[in-house]
Amino acid sequence: MRIGVIGYRNHALRLLKLMDGFDFEKRFVIYYPKLGTLEAEFSRDEIKSKYLLSSEFKDICETDVIVVASPTDTHYEYLDQLSEVYEGYIFCEKPPCGTASELNRLSQLSHELKTRIFFNFCYRYSAFAVACKTIVNSGDYGIPVALSFRSGHGLAFKEDYKSNWRNISQNPMNNIIGNVGIHYIDLTDHILGDSTALNCSTARVSGATRYQDSVHISIERNNGLPSTVFLSYACPLDDFSQLILSDGIVELHKNSLTIQGPRDCFDSDGLFKAPPVKRQISFVNSRAYYDDAIVNAFKEFFSGVRASEPFPVSQFESAIVSTEKVLSLQRGLVGN
Repeated sequence: MRIGVIGYRNHALRLLKLMDGFDFEKRFVIYYPKLGTLEAEFSRDEIKSKYLLSSEFKDICETDVIVVASPTDTHYEYLDQLSEVYEGYIFCEKPPCGTASELNRLSQLSHELKTRIFFNFCYRYSAFAVACKTIVNSGDYGIPVALSFRSGHGLAFKEDYKSNWRNISQNPMNNIIGNVGIHYIDLTDHILGDSTALNCSTARVSGATRYQDSVHISIERNNGLPSTVFLSYACPLDDFSQLILSDGIVELHKNSLTIQGPRDCFDSDGLFKAPPVKRQISFVNSRAYYDDAIVNAFKEFFSGVRASEPFPVSQFESAIVSTEKVLSLQRGLVGN
């Protein structure tokens, strides 16, 4: 399989390494406009045997699939170009775009093209999401009661954060809501169904950033199920996800996923006690957990590609909806 990759550094390199682990035969063509900056890194023969490096856009258009892993600001630009000249499958990092007008143009793409584009909302493929979706659908632990997420680290207190793309970019999709929050907004809809209203409060805890470095998002649904998301670049490392059901709990904390139940557990005095752990999965660290989610997303993508099957158009449309919800939150935040 010929795999074209737009981008090489940072996240693109991470995706390359994960794709390299798949056991089917493949050849990578990397498109990187600033070719000279990478030539030294591709001087070794064993690397050259894996990757063809090019600054010619036409070279990746001759591949079977293209992975768009360029900076966020350029996702729409490449999707727009590819929609005119490319007939293969596209795996595109989130978000699809950064403005309402771009979102509208993507919505108008043909049905056939939409079924060839796979947006990498990889949190849907995480161990937590898969467990929640399975349990909610089965009803084995009752009905959902509440869903909450916390994600944070101290990036905003690092000196180089002042010049980091998360802080200086003109694109609102690069701030904490657009870059991180979009995953969780998408994930709450994936687990509990479509949300009807989103509200948020923000803060600059570190004090020296252009954009807010901390945000609390509340998500409402017609069925009354609450969801909350707290995100921060200005706190100790924290990664917590929890779905509470009427007869159990699914929780991710400190790189460990646990499923607990049933509700009616009592001590010797007849008082409620915490339900026993029914299942537990541990990960080496948070990077291993999220790499596992990306690999699972790639598995679904490549499975469709190798079978020459279209992706459900609902996959494309849900990505558009999640992006639209984030943009609606951003309107009152940029520059504040």
